[in-house]
Amino acid sequence: MCIFFDEKEKSCGIYENRPVECRVLKCWDTEEIERIYSKNRLVRRDLISEIKWLWDLIEDHQTVCSYEKIKGFVDKLDSDEKDKAHEAILNIIHYDKHIRSLLVEKGRVDADMMDFLFGRPLTETVKMFEPKLSDLLRRNVLRS
Repeated sequence: MCIFFDEKEKSCGIYENRPVECRVLKCWDTEEIERIYSKNRLVRRDLISEIKWLWDLIEDHQTVCSYEKIKGFVDKLDSDEKDKAHEAILNIIHYDKHIRSLLVEKGRVDADMMDFLFGRPLTETVKMFEPKLSDLLRRNVLRS
């Protein structure tokens, strides 16, 4: 179940700013997508896990940059922990940017592979958390 779907209200918490994937998926009726995902299919791990150092890096990235973690900090932006939440979100976004450039520069991995390895950059996808992050992104992330 999507972390932005409000089961009680039966509505999307980011509907106006939802990504394209959400625009085509019916999160209130996941039967069709669950049927597809229940089939044995090739996944990224099947292709990469033999390259231990790279797979470990991908798993670390997934842990550090998880949307659930980011959402937890976004939820704190209206609290007295606002400054810590801002800093944590920026650290996650900067980690995402840094790991990509480091892998291209030092790991000699083709830049075109970054979306496959790590998903789209957080600078693009965290926009789903708008408007709460708009000022933070405008001031800190998009200019660097």
